[in-house]
Amino acid sequence: MRLRPFFSYFGSKWRLAPRYPMPLLGCPIIEPFAGSAAYSLYHHQHQVKLYDKYSVICELWDYLINVSESELLSLPLLDFGEQIPTDIPQAAQHLMGFWVSRAGTQPKRSRRKTRWVRKGRKADNPGGEWSAQTRAMIASQLQHIRHWTIEQRDYSSIELEEGTWFVDPPYQVKGSNYVHNEIDYTKLLSWCQSLPGQAIVCENSQSDWLPDAAPLHETSGARHSTIEIMYHTITPTQP
Repeated sequence: MRLRPFFSYFGSKWRLAPRYPMPLLGCPIIEPFAGSAAYSLYHHQHQVKLYDKYSVICELWDYLINVSESELLSLPLLDFGEQIPTDIPQAAQHLMGFWVSRAGTQPKRSRRKTRWVRKGRKADNPGGEWSAQTRAMIASQLQHIRHWTIEQRDYSSIELEEGTWFVDPPYQVKGSNYVHNEIDYTKLLSWCQSLPGQAIVCENSQSDWLPDAAPLHETSGARHSTIEIMYHTITPTQP
């Protein structure tokens, strides 16, 4: 079973996840720039360790890992123009806010009629926005991530261990939308090259910091297209 996104977020790899290498067996998946954790969603049965520097993302994942289905299903729906209520948990406000922001980097405070709805996309589509069907979809998936963990940390402070490290940082080009977007890519490269186990590093072809990266997929947008690239290594375990 493949899980759908728990929330809408800029730069999600949900559609690309099947194109990346399979994770190592018997090792955790570790995402140091968790975001919406699309790679982990595709391999959700593994032990998953999420990290992110952005407190909102960490609060949201902690909420999703621990919230009951009944509490999730009790979250209110919104009419167009209606504000997200403040008498529900802050993390629940984040969840609703990301759905109404539609692939944003920060949660919004109210539901607006987006181009997805204006173009006739059904509001109850799980890939659309915050709706009864979206809410039910999320609740039905909660059982599959109870074993996940989330911690707020900068990537450089994470304790190294053997695993599948899925590294999806703010991109060198087009990554300025993120709240935490100041990356020393020389240091990040050195860190990636030191990772024990399997390292999968994401970027696009406009960057210049990731050597020996292979083309993965061309993505087309309304104004331009880019080529997603991937750096992939497996470091043998020391005896």
